[in-house]
Formats: sequence, structure tokens, C-alpha cells
Amino acid sequence: MTSCCETTGDGLQASHDPTRFAGTSAGWLIGQAVKYMHADDDEGRQSYQRATELLARDSGGTESAARLLKEVQHGDPMLRWSLLYVLADAAPTGVGELLTDVAISALPAVNRDSQACESPRDLELLVRTMAIEGLAQVADRNGAELTQRQLVSVLERQMEPALRVEATKALLRIAPASADLIRKILPDELHFAIDLRKARESDLHVEPKFDKPITCEVAAAPVFGQKARSRSPSCSCHSEYRP
Repeated sequence: MTSCCETTGDGLQASHDPTRFAGTSAGWLIGQAVKYMHADDDEGRQSYQRATELLARDSGGTESAARLLKEVQHGDPMLRWSLLYVLADAAPTGVGELLTDVAISALPAVNRDSQACESPRDLELLVRTMAIEGLAQVADRNGAELTQRQLVSVLERQMEPALRVEATKALLRIAPASADLIRKILPDELHFAIDLRKARESDLHVEPKFDKPITCEVAAAPVFGQKARSRSPSCSCHSEYRP
């Protein structure tokens, strides 16, 4: 099955089978949006913006997206992630219900024997996280009260802790007074999610002060074994760090 995205030296690039999106105007617009969503030039960004603007006004947008999601339900998680990203930007009529259905869908079981860096479950978590984020993004057009009910439904029906945390963050963004309701739904061990806050840039900016500059020595590519460890890149300070 063709993936929507491939990794290149410049990052993720859109690539998909155009015939998959043929048949309806909404399907074509979704295909154009997926094609240009990673564009880094003005023409590509304008094409993406135009496609999502038209999709927002297309009465068949959500239905076409639902059909595409169903076609790749058991594969191609990055295409599904891309479709949800486009839906979050376009917010066609009825999109909240579709995003909710994806967010509450069951995850595959954990494969404890897998040695892969990214398991199918990890990618499926990303898909559902995008659906939850999409709900928060479309709240203004979907209706804040309706979106709140949909996010509460995710909290109640999605049992994966990581996704319940994401749903909590999204719900508090659009309904800051819902903390008490969230406490009633979540188990005690997840109540910490209510107090999570976005860090400000100033909170993360650090200017370390050293009496003398740091000197680093980077060796050539080492051989394996004990000798490799002794020749690995090293860094040393002439004096202790002082905040």
C-alpha cells in the first residue's frame, strides 16, 4: 500500500496515489491538501491553503475523508494522520464526529517481542493524538459545547492513559472550567494531567556562565570495543559550572 509520506533529506515529503482521491470534488481537494501539506515554498503553501479553504465549504468533505480513512483503516497510519491534519485545518461540516470516532477507536495490543524503534501501536497512538488535537482546533467552527461533549466522550471511552492525558489537555484549552468534571472521570493516577501547563520560551532559555570556555575534542570514527570507548567524543570544562 502506498504511503502518503516518505522521509528525504529535507524531511517528510507528501507522496500518494492520486487515484485514491479521485471520484469526488472533496476527495480531490483532500488529495491536493495531502500533497502540499509539507510544502516549503510559497506556491505549495498557497496550494495547501486554497485546498483546505475549498474543502471547508464542500458539503461532502467529511464523508469523503471518512471513506478514505476506512479504506486504509488497517494500514498506512501516516496517511491517516495526514488526513486528520487536513481535516483539522479545513473543519468541514460534521468533522467533530469523525475525529471523535477515530480518537476513541481501540489501539492494537502491545507487542512486547518487537525490537523495532516504532511499533504499529506507536504509530496508531500518533493517529489518535492527531484526532484529539484536531477536535481542539475545530472547536470554534464545530461549536465549543459540542466539542466539549466529544472530548468528554473520548475521556470516558478511550482507556489508553496517554490519550486520556491528551484529551484532558485539549478539553481544558476549550473549557478551562472543566477540571472538576475531568477529576470525576479520570483515575487518581491521571489527575496530574489537569495541572500540566505549556512552558514559556523564557522558562526554557538558559544562559550558562563558565569561568573559562569549554573545550571539546571529537575523535575520528572509532573502532569497536574498548578502544572505541576510549576514543569516543569527549567534552571537558576547565572549571565548574556556575548558574
